[in-house]
Amino acid sequence: MSSNTLQFDIDGELSKALKYHRSGQLEKAERICKNILEITPHHSASWHVLGIIAHETGKNDAAANHIKKAIENDPQNPFLYNNLGMVLQKQGKLNQAIRCYQNAVQLNPHIAGVYYNMGNTLRDQGKSDEAISCYQKTLQLKPDYAEAYNNMGGALHDQGKLDEAVSCYQKALQLKPGIAEAHNNMGIAFQDEGKSDEAISCYQKALEIDPSHAEAYKNMGDAFQDQGKSDEAISCYQKALEIEPDPGIDVKRCLLLPVICRSNVSIQKYRKQIIEQIESLQNSSLRLKDPYHSCPKTVLG
Repeated sequence: MSSNTLQFDIDGELSKALKYHRSGQLEKAERICKNILEITPHHSASWHVLGIIAHETGKNDAAANHIKKAIENDPQNPFLYNNLGMVLQKQGKLNQAIRCYQNAVQLNPHIAGVYYNMGNTLRDQGKSDEAISCYQKTLQLKPDYAEAYNNMGGALHDQGKLDEAVSCYQKALQLKPGIAEAHNNMGIAFQDEGKSDEAISCYQKALEIDPSHAEAYKNMGDAFQDQGKSDEAISCYQKALEIEPDPGIDVKRCLLLPVICRSNVSIQKYRKQIIEQIESLQNSSLRLKDPYHSCPKTVLG
């Protein structure tokens, strides 16, 4: 068999593997890539696909090793460094991830997604100024990158620049109205500004888009609590718990009282309710350590 025929066969098999990967048939894609590597052990693209599959199935150690193999055989490919950076970020190896993104930028300084991923990693490190610079570079290269506006809003929010954060969330939603996280994040910013009505409206929009958004229910409960609307707050906390159990929210829900009880009868009613709920928590072996546990502000990317 000629080398040209062999190359043609490998390209055809790789094309099949990519098609299987796109359709979610990961085992078939993996099997083809392994077969290719038995014939051509230095086939970078096959190592790369194996790395992506491992990452998608939660096997990040294997993913990192596979993508490193791909880089050994194709060291001038910036996309390999970008994807290795994403795996390392998932592993919590943030400094190594940053170095990968920097390598990708050195090879090609015009890939918006690399700056976006580097911004996310820098924000994870608490380096909001540097993260914002990366998001700005992302948007210079790709002005319609809605997720970059959302995450830049988060970095500005981290700095306490709430008006600027809201502006970024609004730009993200102008570009892509269906980003539930941007509505949720804008609600948090409004809530931090003391604008609970605006915050509740944002959380409601987030839940219209994604009814399983537990954090939006939790945050809306907090906003109702700020307004003294205990029944509405409890209802929101209960919905959040139905979606995603969280001991901190459970305790918060159980201990929530109205701002002012209307009568002695109401006082007795809520006293009995609190006692029953505390007993329920104790029976569930819950440790009452952090009743006001804060949910993370999840961002895209």
